[in-house]
Order: sequence, then C-alpha cells, then structure tokens
Amino acid sequence: MTAGSGSGAVAGGPARHIPVLARPAIDWLAVRPGGLYVDATFGGGGYARAILQTANARVIGIDRDPVAIAQGEGR
Repeated sequence: MTAGSGSGAVAGGPARHIPVLARPAIDWLAVRPGGLYVDATFGGGGYARAILQTANARVIGIDRDPVAIAQGEGR
C-alpha cells in the first residue's frame, strides 16, 4: 500500500470490508444513547454504522483515505 491509497478494487469491484466483529465491539464499548464514539479506522463506515444503529449516539469517523471516507459517508 502506498501513502494516500487504501481502497482498491477486488475482482473488478470496489473493496468492501464486512465488520464481522461489530457485535462484540458494540458490546465491549457498551454503546449508550447520547454517547460520543471515535472510529479511527473509518474505512467504509461499517463499525460507525453499527454504533449508530445500536443507539442514538454520535460517531466521529477518521481515515487517511479520502475515497474511503466519501464512500462511507454515502452509506
């Protein structure tokens, strides 16, 4: 991976990460309504989305790849 890259294509389509540990992460974080959470590996927004679906909370998403952020924001 080179600087500024990270969301490449796989088998002719965009790479997509499926957050298989979302439920354990949500349980470990003890997500609460009104909470503020930081997803420092935002990527496609899978974990941020799981937090938002669990409670009326706020999430700050951070990622070094602007393409990943743009794709995650659209979901």
